[in-house]
Amino acid sequence: MSLDWVGRETDRTDRWDRVFEGLAASPRRHLIASLTRTEPDAAVPLPDAAQPPDFAGDEDSFRIALEHRHLPKLTDARYIEWEREPFQTWRGPRFGEIASVLDALIEGDVDMQTQASSPFEEG
Repeated sequence: MSLDWVGRETDRTDRWDRVFEGLAASPRRHLIASLTRTEPDAAVPLPDAAQPPDFAGDEDSFRIALEHRHLPKLTDARYIEWEREPFQTWRGPRFGEIASVLDALIEGDVDMQTQASSPFEEG
């Protein structure tokens, strides 16, 4: 009896876990949404692309959180690539995985479709 399915199931579970972990924070959701609205090979400026429209926090703290928490998490999963100078990001080789899930979540919730920033807010 072969246990090949166990390895495939673990890989599939790990991929789903990575996607939902990637979408678990507002800055990461905003960033993925920003990248879905650009051409596939275009870069978007940071920190703007990761900020909610009504952001009123400390810019320096937000940039530090991006550099040390949010961007590495998305980069490790290969959803994005980024650089510090200029501070920008672009789609990674697995971007389609996370973008399609975010699109499906928004598409499936009428409230999210009608309230522009609500799908990305914490809470």
